[in-house]
Amino acid sequence: MVEDHLGACQADSESQSKNSGGLPPIDKSFSLDRDRFKRIVPMLAVGLLCNAQTKQTCAKLHPYFPSYVRIPKMTYTFHDTEQKMRKLMLIEHGKAEKGSAVLLQELQSLDVDVRMSPCILLPDTNDEMPPDERESSIANTSVIDGGAAADATNTVTTSKDPPILTVDRLKDVRSPGLLLLQLTYDNFNLEQILKALLPDRVAPVSGFTIMGHVAHFNLKPDALPYRHVIGQVVMDKVANIRTVIHKAANIASDFRTFEMDLMAGEPEYITSVCENQLVYHLDVSKVYWNSRLSTEHTRVVDDLDHFHSLDLKSVNPEVACPPGRVVVYDVFAGVGPFAIPAARRGCRVFANDLNPSSYEWLLKNVQENRSSKRRLDNITCYNLDGREFIRKVVLPHYWSSVEHVSSNNLSDGPSTLRYVVIMNLPALAPDFLDAFLHPQSADELLTPNSSILDSSESSVDGNSERGDSMSGKRAHSATLPLDFYCYCFVRRKTESEETVKQRIAVALGCAGQPEALFNRIVGSSEPAVHSWSFRFVRNVAPFKDMFCAQFQLTLSRPETVLEHKLSVEGSHHLGQKRPKLED
Repeated sequence: MVEDHLGACQADSESQSKNSGGLPPIDKSFSLDRDRFKRIVPMLAVGLLCNAQTKQTCAKLHPYFPSYVRIPKMTYTFHDTEQKMRKLMLIEHGKAEKGSAVLLQELQSLDVDVRMSPCILLPDTNDEMPPDERESSIANTSVIDGGAAADATNTVTTSKDPPILTVDRLKDVRSPGLLLLQLTYDNFNLEQILKALLPDRVAPVSGFTIMGHVAHFNLKPDALPYRHVIGQVVMDKVANIRTVIHKAANIASDFRTFEMDLMAGEPEYITSVCENQLVYHLDVSKVYWNSRLSTEHTRVVDDLDHFHSLDLKSVNPEVACPPGRVVVYDVFAGVGPFAIPAARRGCRVFANDLNPSSYEWLLKNVQENRSSKRRLDNITCYNLDGREFIRKVVLPHYWSSVEHVSSNNLSDGPSTLRYVVIMNLPALAPDFLDAFLHPQSADELLTPNSSILDSSESSVDGNSERGDSMSGKRAHSATLPLDFYCYCFVRRKTESEETVKQRIAVALGCAGQPEALFNRIVGSSEPAVHSWSFRFVRNVAPFKDMFCAQFQLTLSRPETVLEHKLSVEGSHHLGQKRPKLED
């Protein structure tokens, strides 16, 4: 019984928690007893024939390999009676579901040298444990091996007992045969230990993320009373882990941070994460980071080189787009997992995050990842609200750059071929699309705020000349679209791809006719969504998934918006009655 091995926890265990209010209390009767895992497991050393079929034979024997860790491989080779060279290999014959007799037949059919007598050791190494300790250790085997030890022991027919060996003495074995392997806590993996320690009613604990020296768990409610012991085991079994935390509450902050509980280790939350040959420094207690998005970060950054033209016939959509001709607007950049690798590839990047801590770490990570070849002077960071960033940085830069492209012949080499918007805020990102519709004022869109967007950044090639869209010369009608990577959550069974389309349509002013937004002809005076794709990213919770809505958005040109605004205001004033003068 698990309860027989429980002891008192450390008196200060509860003081290790940080913002753990609302979590169930720690089970003080539960502690980690490492001595419980001392046991003896019957093993069988067999002679594997060294020939062209060795690899295939190993594959067939794989189910019988020891299920423990830190057991060195046997390297001794010998010649059998027929002078065939064989190599010793250790198998756990207690794992044979159909019994040792069936295992013996299978081994013989594979031409494996198997002997059910005790193995031979180097001279003076065949020491044994005292009989009382031997019985206790063999009885312990049933905890993990389900009583398989008894079946294995009965197969021994020799008068001499098999030798009892520690793992570091496996090198002394010199022949096939039976042996008893002495195991300790060090030879069991994380899953085996937690399964043996936790009560049966607790669901298996699996799945956690590693951020440098920090391990992050999202434990289920039934495992929470045992969280500190779980944390201790993780620190023992996962290399380089010094801090183990649990998400004590769902993300509810505008800064995408969460309350955390310190399960074990030191409260050191500043860490470093290596991803795609870049290093990110961060404070996990103050900023958002998810190591499970590493593949998604790589996918999107690799995709930045792909260019698909809609209406610029002089550009071949099959040709890759050079990174230097790509602009990336990262609206919710965090500490830079999208922005910094994009800048390293040569893209012009504008990165923003509302969280002041994220902004500070973003700046630090830009500095830390610079090199003599890649100075990262092509990335600019902001600490603004997402909508403010879109209205005061993204749109002004986009229209100024498009104006520059449209006023030049494409054969002269336009500075930009692709404009990419990354919106990684799955809970709210689709709602922020409303900022791309109409500015609060015409001047806000047509005249960028010099304190936010420097004039030298108005075009990607460094041109300080701004396009004057209201100078009387209307720009070319062909406009490069904005390519979106818009992330969102979808609840299973209650939401779908159509739900996300509806949210996007509402944000872009087409709540009544969402299909019109996705079916408009490119080049119309209204916003249009095209090249739509909707792909799965990862599971977030038992009933919630993360998706990426990837699409292109063409917007009304600034002068069209302004002329429409002035037209509406003019009509409004013409229709008004003159106020009656008082007597």
